[in-house]
Amino acid sequence: MANLTRSAIKAALLKLLNDRPLSQITVKDIVSACGINRNTFYYHYQGIPELIEEIVDDEAEAIIQSHPTLETLDDCLNAIVRAALDKRRAILQSITPPAGTCTSNICGTCAAMWSASI
Repeated sequence: MANLTRSAIKAALLKLLNDRPLSQITVKDIVSACGINRNTFYYHYQGIPELIEEIVDDEAEAIIQSHPTLETLDDCLNAIVRAALDKRRAILQSITPPAGTCTSNICGTCAAMWSASI
């Protein structure tokens, strides 16, 4: 049962990341999306950062398991890029800074590129 709950929590966060940036997602949003209460979320995770870490670990393990015979660095990078492209919207939503929070001159260019790819 615990694995089902953890899977539901991870799926809920990934679904939410398809709709909005990580900075706009709360634990309340996640628990509402998967139909559990906050106590259950905190039983499994200390917070959203720990949840994200587990999702990244799971995705890395899935890449390794689905490509057991990669022999070159090119093969490895291609597998990683394909996996990232499959979840590009969620990835971009999790790394895009909230509007107006970055003062880098590059941010305008990056924001345009990110928006175009989402």
